[in-house]
Amino acid sequence: MKLLFESDIDLRKISRSGQCFRLNSQGSVYTYGDTVITQEGSRILNCSKYTGVFYDNVDYGYVESVMMSHSSVMSVIAKYGHGLRIMRQPTFEMILTSILTQRSAVSRTTAIVNHLCGEFGGNFPTREQLLNFDWNSLHVGYREPYLRNATLVCDEHYIANLRDTKDTSKVIDELQKLEGVGPKVANCIALFGLERYDAFPIDTWIWKFIQKYFNGNFETTRFRDIRGVVQQYIFYFMWETRGAL
Repeated sequence: MKLLFESDIDLRKISRSGQCFRLNSQGSVYTYGDTVITQEGSRILNCSKYTGVFYDNVDYGYVESVMMSHSSVMSVIAKYGHGLRIMRQPTFEMILTSILTQRSAVSRTTAIVNHLCGEFGGNFPTREQLLNFDWNSLHVGYREPYLRNATLVCDEHYIANLRDTKDTSKVIDELQKLEGVGPKVANCIALFGLERYDAFPIDTWIWKFIQKYFNGNFETTRFRDIRGVVQQYIFYFMWETRGAL
């Protein structure tokens, strides 16, 4: 099945942007759960079955134009990340995988998530499947009670309430009531699991970017409702280049 997009999409960049831990690649072939994906053109993906995870409501041409008008640094980053896209991932999955990212390298989080999916046939398990799951079998350490609590609390009613809350700051406040969830994790969940594109997660790489290029003061007001999309461009650039323009 061919998926067509209105703007360029780059599977490699998306898979290396730190937002999803089960978009895996073997050469030019990618898998997302039991879906096999290849890139056939700058705006065409070929999938073994339909998936809506790559479709969103973001105008990436607009995002890049705003970035390029901001500063020379942001112009370089916009061009470097051309083809990036925010994946539309399930909220429950993003809550758990975001908790797993705490003080954990991307490679380790990816390994844990793929091991977990392997326990359940290759796809991310449902809340019901995880209610009695032994998280310690995955060696998640101090995160175990956080994951267990999130599984108990984050039922369909909890997630529906998050989606119905219009103010992103209130969504982030609500997420931080979960055990082990701080500002960075809450913003990740809001951005990648709830399509709140004004969320702005600050991890080590974003902090380094702000310190190195903006002397600790990166004003995001200009980006308003697309701050989270801009964050992905910055993260990808910093991750791939280690911050070298």
